[in-house]
Amino acid sequence: MQVNQCTIGTGLDCSTCRYCYETCPTHIPLDKIMPLYRYVMGKQTSHRNVFETISKLLLGVDPVPWLKDVETDDNSDVAYFPGCLHMVDALFDREKKYAGASQAGVKVLNAMGIKPKLIYGCCGHDLYVSGDLDEFEDNKARLKPELEGKRIVVGCPECYHMLKEYYDADVVYFTDFLLEKGVEIPKMDGVKVTYHDPCRLGRYQEVYDSPREVISKAAELVEMDRIKEEAQCCGVNSWINCNESSMEARQGRVEEAIGTGADYLVSGCTKCIVHFDCFNYDQDSKLEVPKLLDIQELVGWAMGVYDPENVDAVDVGDVKGKLPEIKEYERDITKFLDDELLETIFSCTTCERCTVQCYTDHHTKKKMEALRRELVKLDLGPAKHKGIAGNIEKSGNVFNEEDTKVKPDEAADVIYFPGCVAKFRMHKVYDATTTLLDAAGVKYAIPEGLVCCASVLMRSGHDASKAIEANTAIMRGKKVVVSCAGCYNTLKNDYEGIEVYHITEFMLDQVDKLKFKTDEVTVTYHDPCHLGRACGLFEEPRKLIAAVPGVKLQEYETNRENAECCGGGGGVKAAFPEKANELGAVRAKQAEDMGVDVLLTTCPFCKLNIGDKTELPMMDVIEFLIEHLE
Repeated sequence: MQVNQCTIGTGLDCSTCRYCYETCPTHIPLDKIMPLYRYVMGKQTSHRNVFETISKLLLGVDPVPWLKDVETDDNSDVAYFPGCLHMVDALFDREKKYAGASQAGVKVLNAMGIKPKLIYGCCGHDLYVSGDLDEFEDNKARLKPELEGKRIVVGCPECYHMLKEYYDADVVYFTDFLLEKGVEIPKMDGVKVTYHDPCRLGRYQEVYDSPREVISKAAELVEMDRIKEEAQCCGVNSWINCNESSMEARQGRVEEAIGTGADYLVSGCTKCIVHFDCFNYDQDSKLEVPKLLDIQELVGWAMGVYDPENVDAVDVGDVKGKLPEIKEYERDITKFLDDELLETIFSCTTCERCTVQCYTDHHTKKKMEALRRELVKLDLGPAKHKGIAGNIEKSGNVFNEEDTKVKPDEAADVIYFPGCVAKFRMHKVYDATTTLLDAAGVKYAIPEGLVCCASVLMRSGHDASKAIEANTAIMRGKKVVVSCAGCYNTLKNDYEGIEVYHITEFMLDQVDKLKFKTDEVTVTYHDPCHLGRACGLFEEPRKLIAAVPGVKLQEYETNRENAECCGGGGGVKAAFPEKANELGAVRAKQAEDMGVDVLLTTCPFCKLNIGDKTELPMMDVIEFLIEHLE
């Protein structure tokens, strides 16, 4: 089967590139979480799953030597791990032969006087990332003995990452090894290249400088706009994201390379080269991609031991071996879990900052919630969350307290849904909301029988169906107003058939009926994740703040879709209060450093988790309006 076009897959999935890692409030390592998710929930892969199938079939096949015209020595202390590039060439019918990267790497070692031992096999990277964890463990058990006692040079960032982190091997990346040995690399005149940082080499292993130093010895290096930590991923990992979305994102990276005027686009990862090469075979693309080289090819070319234009020299031909049946495994996620990893999974605040950072807008939150549901089924969720779910089951609210705040009115067209925190803890938010509705002349009801919106149940992996059913039966057909950002997000995005408004949104049509006192005060506004990123309500609260004469709004440095999370969402405040408190303290300190008079928000959770970390007055926007009513 030959594969050229890359828009075969349709599912958008996380490429585990770590581009979002630093912006995540709790630094969730998605490279460890997503394989677990895929192990339990499955995944969508491209190219009719051919690459995944090949990886599994290779488990039952003894590795076949495929490099040719290189000098090797099985007794050498230095080994070279070529990886699986021969399989990529076997599956893609393309002018470029990707296996040339490994051939160039060994030829460079030969030119240095080193005849390495060649260790053939697969590092298992694609098996692991795809969630084939049982298969990966089998692969690891077979390969690991081959790696012992050798200094292993690799030119593939995926192999480098896996051998270093999962095999505990003595492994060194190709460019680091060259600099360590002080190899002389002649500079080629008139060759201009730009360099793409691979995720597994850069953000994962922080190898940024040695590739650039080696490239600069061989050619003229011109940088793209986004480099090192800010470099965009090529868009595909383990053949999961070969689709139009990743192709569109990748096009931006290719256009960056074209903009440098470089003759060659060089990467330290041949997988990246494969995906950039897709543009040469995309019938709709009009881009003339710079010639593509792996960094090993560039060095081999400069040293005169490798010709990137000689395709025949790197054609590995047919690689034969028996094809066994794919082994079946009984999936058991508990084999791959420990206490630290479990805590990590439940430490996601579901703030969706990663989605904003992601170049394909991948919604990681949904996968985190789905994985949590599977773990809760196995009774592996935090005890605090289980207790909250029990409270809601018994009393209808997270605090397991009697609900006395009801205001029945069958004739009212509007229902005020206070939510648990405003109703039972943040009484000022509740009082301010009802006062403002009364002042605006809104006829509203707070019916009996309303229960928790179930946001905390869904975010923590617990069943929310009973709560949703009970609330829907009461609220359907009415306008529903909420003062809690979490309730708003849940009713809007997780319920069906509910016409819901956040109080700041609802009051914009009512604010002209009200008159406010002038106050020369400087405030800042903290965007709640559930209201802002999840629902797109950024300007409504700011417009209400501006309705008070004399008020000056000074923005946080990170605001709107880039606002930092308060740390109180996703069940983190209940299960891991120390983590939530750390994040709340950061946001409080930022406001203090701004020198404002008042800190405002529109979420009781945010007010709760930030407000007790600062002496600065913190208020809900609705409280602020009530304080300034004439």
